[in-house]
Amino acid sequence: MREPSLWCKEVMKAMIDKNVKNIDLAKAIRVTPPMASVVVTGRYYSEERAEQISEYLGVIVPYSV
Repeated sequence: MREPSLWCKEVMKAMIDKNVKNIDLAKAIRVTPPMASVVVTGRYYSEERAEQISEYLGVIVPYSV
């Protein structure tokens, strides 16, 4: 298993800091919880979803996997 990207780490940190659960994030960007999870962890590349996640959480680090 590879190391998560900086974007992934920042998103996970923001979720913890803001007490946002995966299901809350999924509802906010209108996807299923598994889809939100695979984008956040970098297992699935979706620039559109990443932009939505970044905007929702206020993450300014560029998206990368």
